[in-house]
Amino acid sequence: MPLSRRELKQRSSELNALMHDWDPIGVMRDPNWPRDEYEWLVGPLLTLLESGATEAEIGSRLRKEIVEYLGLSPEHYDFPAMGARVRVWFDRAGGTFRIPSLFSSRFWTKELMLGGLFRRAHLVTTCFALSV
Repeated sequence: MPLSRRELKQRSSELNALMHDWDPIGVMRDPNWPRDEYEWLVGPLLTLLESGATEAEIGSRLRKEIVEYLGLSPEHYDFPAMGARVRVWFDRAGGTFRIPSLFSSRFWTKELMLGGLFRRAHLVTTCFALSV
C-alpha cells in the first residue's frame, strides 16, 4: 500500500534533513539560507530507493546531480559514502514502501510544487506540463 500523505511528508522531511547534513554546496551553516535548498533531490531519491537501488546506484545518482546539474567538481565528494548513508536511512525507516510515482501523481506535483521542492524552473515546468 502506498504511503499516506503524512507518512510521505515525514519520509521526505527526513531525507531532506540528511541532504542538509551532507550539504554539498556548503550553504546550510547560514541560518538565513532557505531550508529547501536540497528538496529537489528528495523525490527522485525516494523513487530510486523504492525501486530497490543499491548504495552504488544512489551514489551514482547523487554524483550525476551534483556534477551535471550543479556543475560542481566530483573529487570533493564521497558519493559512495553518501549513497550508503541514504540506503541505511531508508532501510532503517522501513526499507520497503510504495510511494506515488513522481510524475504520474497529482499529489507529488501539487505538494512538491507548492512546498518549494522544485525551485528550479525547468523542473517546475516539467511537473506542470505532466500534470495537466
